[in-house]
Amino acid sequence: MKKSLNKYYFDKEVCFLEITRTNLETHTFFFDKKFYEQVSSHHWGYSAGYACSEMNNKYIGLHVFLIKISNNFIEGDFVDHIDGNTKNNLLSNLRICTHQENCRNTHKRPMPNHLGGNKIIGVRKDPRCANSWRAQIYYDKKKHKEKTFRDEKEAIIQRLKWEKEFFGEFAPQRFLFPLYNI
Repeated sequence: MKKSLNKYYFDKEVCFLEITRTNLETHTFFFDKKFYEQVSSHHWGYSAGYACSEMNNKYIGLHVFLIKISNNFIEGDFVDHIDGNTKNNLLSNLRICTHQENCRNTHKRPMPNHLGGNKIIGVRKDPRCANSWRAQIYYDKKKHKEKTFRDEKEAIIQRLKWEKEFFGEFAPQRFLFPLYNI
């Protein structure tokens, strides 16, 4: 990881870590102010969307570091950003999870409209039938469900119901549940 400049500033109970890379690209992360002393005692760089530091000859993400110093973290655990924002490292936005749960909460990009997709993950225009929409979901590595609907909204509602059933709090589109009364 290339050397970068670390700068800290505060707003109430939040501390901001600004990482400026050698190419002058700047990334700002934030975390609970109470962890300032521990965080600032390390040098932080930027890698693949995360603030990282080298500790004991291993790279560690800021989010993992914060969970380790505040919880009963076990090696092999994963740390998830609840809102999907890797810059938000407030303790209230971090949770310990399994690898599978962490992958479920990944905010994937949906298929573009010109390829038959829409803005909803797992819902697309069905190319086999005119005027039909397909809802699908994969879970537990191999199992999946799919169903065809005449109405796009029905397909969206089905996909969201499956997300709630199989993924619960890790559903990637859980923010849509209230919009569709799920």
